[in-house]
Amino acid sequence: MSSQEAPQASNRIANVVEEIDLQQMIQILLRHLWIIIIVTILGGVGGMVLTAVTDPTYQTEAELLIAGEGGSMPQMSFLMGSSASSSDKLQNRVQVLRSPIVLGPASAKLTEWGFAEAAADLDKRLSVSIVQNTDVLRLTLSGGTPEEAQRAAEAVVQSYEQYSEDRAQQQMVRLLEFLTVQVERALEEVQQAEMAIRDFQQETGIIYLTSEEAKVNQHMASLESQLMTAEIRLQENRMRLEHTRRELEQARRELPQSTTMAAEQVVGELQKLLASLQSQRVDFVSRGLEGTPEIRQLDQRIASVTEQIQDHLAKVAQETGDPRGAFAVYQELVMEEIRLQAEILGYENQLTLLNERIADYQDELWRLSDKAFEYARLERDVTVSNDTYAMLFQELEKTRIAVEREMADVQVIRPPVLPEYPVSPRRMLNLAIGLVLGMMLSVGGVFTKEFLDNSVKSRRQLERLGLPLLGTIPKVKGVKKQPGRLLMLGDDATDMVAAAYVRIESNLRLSSLDQQPQVIVSTSAIPGEGKSTTSLNFAVSLAASGQKVLLIDGDLRRPVLHRSLGEERSPGLTEIVSGQVDVEDAIRTVQSDRHTLDVITAGVRPPSVANTFRSQAFKSMIADLRQEYEWIVIDLPPVVVGAEAMEVAVQSDGALLVIEAGETSMQVLEEAVIQLEQASVPILGAVLNQYDPKAAGDAYDYESYYTDDDPL
Repeated sequence: MSSQEAPQASNRIANVVEEIDLQQMIQILLRHLWIIIIVTILGGVGGMVLTAVTDPTYQTEAELLIAGEGGSMPQMSFLMGSSASSSDKLQNRVQVLRSPIVLGPASAKLTEWGFAEAAADLDKRLSVSIVQNTDVLRLTLSGGTPEEAQRAAEAVVQSYEQYSEDRAQQQMVRLLEFLTVQVERALEEVQQAEMAIRDFQQETGIIYLTSEEAKVNQHMASLESQLMTAEIRLQENRMRLEHTRRELEQARRELPQSTTMAAEQVVGELQKLLASLQSQRVDFVSRGLEGTPEIRQLDQRIASVTEQIQDHLAKVAQETGDPRGAFAVYQELVMEEIRLQAEILGYENQLTLLNERIADYQDELWRLSDKAFEYARLERDVTVSNDTYAMLFQELEKTRIAVEREMADVQVIRPPVLPEYPVSPRRMLNLAIGLVLGMMLSVGGVFTKEFLDNSVKSRRQLERLGLPLLGTIPKVKGVKKQPGRLLMLGDDATDMVAAAYVRIESNLRLSSLDQQPQVIVSTSAIPGEGKSTTSLNFAVSLAASGQKVLLIDGDLRRPVLHRSLGEERSPGLTEIVSGQVDVEDAIRTVQSDRHTLDVITAGVRPPSVANTFRSQAFKSMIADLRQEYEWIVIDLPPVVVGAEAMEVAVQSDGALLVIEAGETSMQVLEEAVIQLEQASVPILGAVLNQYDPKAAGDAYDYESYYTDDDPL
């Protein structure tokens, strides 16, 4: 064999890929059907066991409607652009609901109600989501019992309601106190203004102003009313800012200093820019430019800067994790501080503008007589005092109503109810998952085993290797595997095996019509593949055809043929080669009513098996026996583990390569083929032993043909 042929043989075998079609896949599944069924059932049982050992979990839901900014508390702020979006506010509320401000009191309530376990990990049991396209928050609480889930939800809802009410009440109480003082002061100013103008009229008589003078005086009165209102609004917002800053300072203490510093470093600059823009807007609105392109452009810039602040705060919250929502409270207060600062600056600018306009009108009134000028002033005082008192009184009444009702910015629109069924474990779902997983694992395992199994199982694999297949020896139920067993007995159990050997003999004859081999060696890749059984039964099949056949046991290390035939091991091949006995004296004749077979057993084990086969005496013996026998069958050791096998094989006319189906790997078979081809030993064909048609994907069943009774 040339140096190029060995790599070609290796490539030929390495490139063999068993193609699995749909029919073969179905056959694989059918062969392992019971395994699949059992594993699938075990998966279902596992699902039920998991259901039985898993503690049930119950869930209940509650829904809260979040009102607009400030809820039901009276609002006095105006002239401001867009602030944070509704979505951002709702996201903040989600974080507040998960913060210690709400969960701390809720846990205390649960502990008081006897649900300490739920109180310990309330934050893990709570899930908050925003109902799409609404201002509704959905709270989902879980518990080990229906009562625990419901009470946990009730505790969180009540705690959040109390938080919202307390915060609203704090602002409203302060506002109520402020308005009460302002109303009393405004009432005194009204009384004083009315008394002053009445006394003036009694002293000087009725003073009349011209229509032009009355018009100027009315304009001036209107501006002074606006001035008074702006001053009150300014005081109100300063009070709110003070309260917000106290809350903000408390929120800062709940967070690491590094977190607040990172947030305020960037927010501070954006806050200044936003305050400037909102101040400009107040100024434009005060000048009557509402709805103009300038206002719209300012609104866009205000929205952009506000969004930048929100994004930065959200980024800081994401980087810090904020697992309990403390940063969300801080974020909401920061935005409130920014809004109030902008409003205060706007009102301060408005006051400046109003004072300038009042001064302009006042220059016109200086042209009046002293009495007319004083009367115009007193008349304005009455108008401004009455307008201010009416506005403050109205706001006071609204605030009183809000305080009495203790209204907050949250409304429970769907209270938590007692759940009837657990959300987990789900018995039928777990059963279905267990069955599906069991089936998937079993099917996957079956196909993985098939695809990882690199053994030779089918005649198609040998054909793709380029090895001629002389025949298959079927695997028969009830016939145990036994080295060197004679199966040509003619009983029902072995009829099919005998027929297989007859087919091998016939196929060998047909494949070598031009030059029939005379000396044939029978070998395998590794031990235990049935080469001795094949040697014996193949020789018997040849002898049964009436030809003169000699069977030689050349496996000097592990001979078995003498036991199969009931003969002595010695004298045999070793004694012939060593010259201790003649060939004629070592040959034994085995006869039956069907055949006559001559046999040379192995003899004793020589010191060097390889030297025995290399000797001239062995070569001369084979040459002499060729003259006397039509067929010489030599049982050799496996070629991969027995180096001496090649010494005999090169003196033969060809080799039968016995392969055990499902056991011999492609790599081992490759090595055996390479060794035979490198030694220039013709491979007459392969014999696939222990062949299972079903395992190989062959629908043909040998056993049923030979064992079924003939039809009547």
